Amino acid sequence: MDDDVILAKAQELVESGSAREAHLLIQPLLKASQPDALFLYSTYSVDRNESNEEFERRSVALLTKASTLGHVGATFVLAGYYDSGDMVLMDKPYAAQLCKRAADGGHPTAKLIHGLDLFYGANGIRQDKALGRQLIEEAAQEGVDGALARIQELGSY
Repeated sequence: MDDDVILAKAQELVESGSAREAHLLIQPLLKASQPDALFLYSTYSVDRNESNEEFERRSVALLTKASTLGHVGATFVLAGYYDSGDMVLMDKPYAAQLCKRAADGGHPTAKLIHGLDLFYGANGIRQDKALGRQLIEEAAQEGVDGALARIQELGSY
């Protein structure tokens, strides 16, 4: 079975409440540090004795590893955690850098957020209104919720 098929099946299993079965299925992928498998494993627990704190530490470690290996979704999730201070210490400039990396990797919602940072020169990102507007427009074209409204708010700036 190819990795994509395994991961799709594992995702279905997790969503249906069969995390243990999913975990067994993706074990070889986890051992190989396959980024999509690391990302998936960051979303569930199979150890009933794992505390919330332990789950959060493991999840952040898995997301960090997947992000380092180029997983755009993991990078975007980490950006959200660092922006909000959820599961990690809040670090808005680092969150903005992670969001930039996710946007550069093609993540549609990251394009909107990074585009706004660029447009306004926020969160330690140097202002570039033209590039910011371009990213926001790309996000709108990709159907990101709220992107079209943001373009209209920006008007002719």
